Amino acid sequence: MDAILLNIAGKGPKEFVFNSPTGSWWRHSSFYDRRWIPAIDDACSRGLTKRPRIHDLIDAIDRALTGSLRAVA
Repeated sequence: MDAILLNIAGKGPKEFVFNSPTGSWWRHSSFYDRRWIPAIDDACSRGLTKRPRIHDLIDAIDRALTGSLRAVA
């Protein structure tokens, strides 16, 4: 979560949390294929037992920012 908080520090509500290496927004397919799948594969090799969806990350960020305790379905 600390890495996510570093990415949002100082950003406005309409700015992107994750930017591409060139500073622009990520296309879903580029992010998913180039970043998400390799990161999840690495986490699973280190013991992660569930393969989270990108939406799970969005929910986690929302909960961290709002202090919500609602469960991720």
